[in-house]
Amino acid sequence: YTGNPNSDPRAKRLEKIETINREIIDMAGGAGSSNGTGGMLTKIKAATIATESGVPVYICSSLKADAMIEAAEETK
Repeated sequence: YTGNPNSDPRAKRLEKIETINREIIDMAGGAGSSNGTGGMLTKIKAATIATESGVPVYICSSLKADAMIEAAEETK
């Protein structure tokens, strides 16, 4: 999201992020939801570490039952 959708009704979902830059990090700041731990900023920082090592990362919605399957199919 471009902001926290719980506090910003104008926040828009980002379908795919190709590069983690300062703008993405700034958008990710703040607390998370009850569905995950550490908030989005923590997830973005972990994704940065993984991708810098060549590991592809998918951050999926826990509210979408087939999100992990869709992510796995995209890598085929």
